[in-house]
Amino acid sequence: MAITTNDFGSFLDAGVKRVQTVMSNLNKNSFYRKLMRVGTTQIVDFKVQDVENMAAAQFWTEGSPRPMMSFKKGFAQSFTQHQWAALLDITKAFRKFNQQELMTRLMSQLKMAPTKAKEIIAAAYFEYGHTGATVPIVGGLPLINANGGDGQAIFSANHPHRSMAGNTWTNYFTPVSADLTETTFDTYRTVIRRWKDNTGSPLDIKAKRVIIDESLEGKAIKIFLAQFEPASANNAPNTANRFATAKDKYLVFPWLTVQGDWYIETDATEGDIEMYFGWDDETESGPNNRNPLTGNECVSVDFSVAHGCLLCRRYLAVK
Repeated sequence: MAITTNDFGSFLDAGVKRVQTVMSNLNKNSFYRKLMRVGTTQIVDFKVQDVENMAAAQFWTEGSPRPMMSFKKGFAQSFTQHQWAALLDITKAFRKFNQQELMTRLMSQLKMAPTKAKEIIAAAYFEYGHTGATVPIVGGLPLINANGGDGQAIFSANHPHRSMAGNTWTNYFTPVSADLTETTFDTYRTVIRRWKDNTGSPLDIKAKRVIIDESLEGKAIKIFLAQFEPASANNAPNTANRFATAKDKYLVFPWLTVQGDWYIETDATEGDIEMYFGWDDETESGPNNRNPLTGNECVSVDFSVAHGCLLCRRYLAVK
């Protein structure tokens, strides 16, 4: 149905409502929500504090004071809110010439813009989490904070515990051959099983699945769906699909741009890459929302988010 100049405002209002609904649905089905811990906050700058584990119970002689257990604070990390936005100008030509089709297509692009930004942020933690040297600069600031609370890169070969500096653990590997195979998966899931807390006690964390880009999907299908060893003709059991505990043994994350890197996701209940929204996607439109540069009516979307990682036990990176 063609529209006239008089009902362009009604068309725009309906389009804005659809944008808000679609943005909500895109967020619910996004990858970043599967890969990061997502929450909300009303604090612009806030700090999270790790608490390291107590030691095991001590021998107690009846009639004597029970051994007093103590806890120690671990490393801390700061999170700061930053705002993201996108704007679509509603020019005089849009209104006068009833460019409904073009407007519909542009609104379709606008509604995807916030989720795209969040997916790019999430992918950056995987691709730049091993070094802070090459993190892209956006608006004069690094896109992500590639360091954890311990001052090391999120993915590091040497993570210390604050209360026991000599007891370290690793979640980053750069072997000569990092190809995704049954053998390499078994090697690194064993490393995860050997992670210990600050007291030297096993953390009892298991490998769930691998996070990969599209270039490794074929290998992942062979490794995690085969019942027998995928690299041989014998009938020995395939260990990879038994040690990966998730129903979906692999997840293709299409926003990853570096081919060949892969990550093991664990079942750790602490140690996430985190994202906290001050406010999630909001839309403004109409005559009262004008572009200060052009004076045109506009449709804008924006959100405010803080993100980072105190310590990372949810993933092990293989590059």
